[in-house]
Amino acid sequence: MPNDGGALSITFSERIDILSGNPEASEFIRRFYGSKEHNNDIPRYCLWISDESLARADKIEPIRQRLLLSKETRVKSPDASNRKLAARPHQMREFNEAKCYSFIIPRMTSERREYLPCGVVSNGAIISSQAFTIFDADLWALSLLLSKLHFLWIATICGKFKEDYRYSNDLGWNTFPVPTLTEQNKIDMTRCAEDILLAREHYFPATIADMYDPRSHGQRISLRPGSPRSQR
Repeated sequence: MPNDGGALSITFSERIDILSGNPEASEFIRRFYGSKEHNNDIPRYCLWISDESLARADKIEPIRQRLLLSKETRVKSPDASNRKLAARPHQMREFNEAKCYSFIIPRMTSERREYLPCGVVSNGAIISSQAFTIFDADLWALSLLLSKLHFLWIATICGKFKEDYRYSNDLGWNTFPVPTLTEQNKIDMTRCAEDILLAREHYFPATIADMYDPRSHGQRISLRPGSPRSQR
């Protein structure tokens, strides 16, 4: 969760502007995923700066200006916990990342869908507070998240906002009843997860939102003109 006045979040065009004059800044810019960015493949980025690299990052003027804005925003916050974050304006509230990859689980999903649009992102990606994540889990666990049974469980147990289901790690994931799995079960479920990811690649460059929209069933899925993926 940034709590930074937008200083640590970077749009596609802002990233281009920063790197055009400061190519060394690429070290501190990561892909940033929330539910919307993952489902629609919207390119969004963030500053990701460790304490050890802060001195080098602060020498890059566009980054330095953003860190000043982050600190100013947090100092003026009416929330005491946000004001404490002013002591480290270069970082978001949590500074967690995967070693290999992350599962991303959107916080909200349409009731029209038949499955949760979960996915896998690389270790260089950062997950925002607009999604849940599991760091470096065994791939068979993705089969649980993507199963029809888990979607029905979420629809039954978790709450809704308007017409969307709201995912909850405490209510949905931690309470999901799973029998004791054998090693063969895990091998089979890993293969299922791999098949799902391969099927998504087959329909590239269609987005997750495209593929998981029941209105597109039986129709040809194609890239929408002007979509972010067509501009990269």
